[in-house]
This record gives sequence, C-alpha cells and structure tokens, in this order.
Amino acid sequence: KTSPVKNLMPCFLHIWSTFRRTSWEQHVRQTTSKRVKNSSGFCSMFSGSAFTSTMVKKNAHFCLLKDALTLSWSSEGAKAALKRTAPDYFLLQVLFKFRTEKGRDPSPLSYLEDAEALRQMRLGVLASLGVATDLIADDFASCFSEMAPVCAVVGGVLSQEAVKALSQRDPPLNNFFFFDGVKGSGVVECLAPNLPS
Repeated sequence: KTSPVKNLMPCFLHIWSTFRRTSWEQHVRQTTSKRVKNSSGFCSMFSGSAFTSTMVKKNAHFCLLKDALTLSWSSEGAKAALKRTAPDYFLLQVLFKFRTEKGRDPSPLSYLEDAEALRQMRLGVLASLGVATDLIADDFASCFSEMAPVCAVVGGVLSQEAVKALSQRDPPLNNFFFFDGVKGSGVVECLAPNLPS
C-alpha cells in the first residue's frame, strides 16, 4: 500500500518548481488552475496539465541622475516631501560641490581648511536649493575619511543591485541609498522631478 505522502510528493515538487520560476518585477506569472475530473484526487488537480502560465513584461522608469540632483524644492509638494527626505541628500550636494571646486574629496590631512570650506559651501548650496540652512548639522564636517566597514556595507548593497539588474528577478532600489555609519542604518530615497504638487 502506497503512502499518501508519496502520492503528494510529485504535486509538491511541481508546485515548488512553479513558484521558484516566478519573477518579481520583469516577469509576473498569472497562474490559474483547472480542476480535473477523475478519481485520482488531490494530485490530479495540481498536475502539470492543470496549470497555464502567462508571461507579462513590466517596465520600470527611473529619472536621470542630473534631474534628481537638480530638483526644485519651491513647490508645495516638494516642501511636504522635504519633511520626510533624509538630510543626507543635501549633504551629498555639498560634497559634490566640494569635489567640483577642489577637484578632490575632503582629506584628513587638511582637516581644518576642508571643514571650514564645507561649512561655507553648505550655506551656499542649501540657500541655492531654497531650503533652511540649518538642515545639515555642523558636525557633518567632521566625517572625512572612508571607513572600511561603511565601504563594505555600501559595496555589498551596490553589488546586490547589480545582480538584481542583471538577473531581472527583483526591482532595483529607486533611486538613492544613503547609509549612516554612525547609526548603522540605511535609507532608500526616491527623489524625482515629478514630486507631488
């Protein structure tokens, strides 16, 4: 006499392989089952001929980096979004300005000079964006060097996103990832020109 578990095993394996092949963003499988009328019971309902699959292609749209970095914060929707936007976005703008003007990143070897330059640039950048100049705290200028643990975390996230893009199995982050080395936490910010108005 055969065990009921052995009878269900082929059904389970078929269902498992079907779920394993499903894809999150690029390919969505819409599965419907048809009840097969015969005396073999549970197994016949989930046999290979009882499933039909339809591939549906999905497209995700991302804004350009230059558009995300030149957002206007003057509209009402942008002002509302500003309250929940991480200050790291604006810190990134200050660091980009430093790199553009100095041709290098802030260096621990010239700490006093670079810290003062960063504070001055912060005022100019935040004023040009139309946001409060106290949005970034003064102690931001003390974070200079690239710390190995932070680089490891951010590098791991970056490689994970590359795998997602190549395999097309999961949606990539949209569109900024900021990691706070002091708090040990990361946040994803979706900042695009079409902020709600």
